[in-house]
Amino acid sequence: MLQILPNHETLEPLNRLITSLYTREYALYFQALAEVEQILKKDRYLASHTRVYVREMRRKAYAQLLESYRSLSIDYMAEQFGVTKEFIDAYLLSCDNIDMAEILVGLFRQRNSIV
Repeated sequence: MLQILPNHETLEPLNRLITSLYTREYALYFQALAEVEQILKKDRYLASHTRVYVREMRRKAYAQLLESYRSLSIDYMAEQFGVTKEFIDAYLLSCDNIDMAEILVGLFRQRNSIV
């Protein structure tokens, strides 16, 4: 049964989501995440959890990219994730997670050339 499910067309976005995270293809990952989000919103049981799921999956991708680097530029992150610099900036500023605070400190140091 597990071999059949990944090939089912309704699960294809989820398969792409997992694969692209594993292969670190973040632009594809965020495209697949948008597709999965639309699927979740239509499900009567999962719809109320969609926002939290998507937020946590974004954090997962950001954390995975950041674990390889001490600091990153917002330009590089935007390029890797296939989004605008403004989106990355706004998202990071809106995060209330302690891990994200560490990212913001790193970005602040980088922008202000503090090492």
